[in-house]
Amino acid sequence: MSAQCRFCDAPVKPNSMFCSACGQLVSQPVPSSARSAVPPPFGGNTASSRPPVVGSPRPMAAPAPVPLPPINTAAPGMAAGVPSPPATPGQPADPPAASAVAGPIAVARAVRFQSGQIVELTGGIIFGRKPSGKAVPAGFVGVVVPDDSRQVSRAHIAVDSRTSPPTVTDLGSANGSEIERAGHRQVLQAEAPVYLQPGDRLWLGSAAIDVL
Repeated sequence: MSAQCRFCDAPVKPNSMFCSACGQLVSQPVPSSARSAVPPPFGGNTASSRPPVVGSPRPMAAPAPVPLPPINTAAPGMAAGVPSPPATPGQPADPPAASAVAGPIAVARAVRFQSGQIVELTGGIIFGRKPSGKAVPAGFVGVVVPDDSRQVSRAHIAVDSRTSPPTVTDLGSANGSEIERAGHRQVLQAEAPVYLQPGDRLWLGSAAIDVL
């Protein structure tokens, strides 16, 4: 069956682009067999490829905290121990030194208040706003810490120089105590003695005491 011109309905010869009757441009339907098959994508999968799923970025690890300089906690009847470096596998461990247990090289001898007053560390001393009576046990003496802010407790800290090196202990003070060493401050836990060394600074609330 021949096609007809859509303008004048005259028959159109096969493969003709123009109508012989009216001269108009005619279009022939393209047979289905002549249609070029669209090759499937590589792999034979005609479905549209989905974009790759990008996982959410892993959270960055928090920076490690900056460690404080070593502040030795005193143990009853023992001096501050110096840990030995771990032995290298395959090598014999170094023989123990003559003095296996050692404290700081320098020993604290005195403390200085902000007013300039110096107190020698002899025996046991209770430092506070008003250390007296039952707050001063046997073998200790009370020393008043000048404090206009009244942040120092009546019996705030105990410094015991009968041990070497001397120790400082917070006596459960209301505003707490801190020890500052090499620019870093650490809170003193109540009833937990800590070794002192020259250059330390003790904080009794807002009152500072320098260790000499």
